Amino acid sequence: MDFEYCAVYYSNRDDKSRDKSLAETPFPIETGTNARLVDLLRKLHHTAGIPGPAAAFRSKELFYSILQELINGNRLKEDRENRSMMEQAIQFIRDRYGEPFTLNDLASLHGMRTKEFSRLFQQYAGVKPTDFLVQRRIKRAEELLATTGCSISEAAQSVGYADLAVFVKQFKQHAGFSPDVFAIPAAGRMTS
Repeated sequence: MDFEYCAVYYSNRDDKSRDKSLAETPFPIETGTNARLVDLLRKLHHTAGIPGPAAAFRSKELFYSILQELINGNRLKEDRENRSMMEQAIQFIRDRYGEPFTLNDLASLHGMRTKEFSRLFQQYAGVKPTDFLVQRRIKRAEELLATTGCSISEAAQSVGYADLAVFVKQFKQHAGFSPDVFAIPAAGRMTS
């Protein structure tokens, strides 16, 4: 290695409203396996020791390139973490759709605020988490009504609805028809 460490000091003189304590808080630049970032740091280390305005301009250019690389790397890391978190949330809903829980409960499980969680979920899954839950419940209710011969009330309770009227309303909204379309054939099968 050409260097054991490289110290970079930067302050934004235009930003008077920022917390001054941040300017005095050093933090490490984690290069990890990012060869481009290591190369940029080496170039900055070399260029910073050269006098003159061209070298100063090049140093500034390299510094901004390093910031861009850090931001891109951090964004990719966040995307991987968010994807994993959303996959866990989807699996939680698939496994526990019949249990009573709220959007706030889901967000809290992942250490997030409700609005942020809902935005990430919708970005990942294409639907709001509450809609995803309702879709899962209605799909399972359809299966139960079509295959088990259970009553609409029993199906509603088994997929997490305590209020039958809410279940019927949401069933109609998501399935496009009333749950008794499935229940009637099931009842007919039981009597034959």
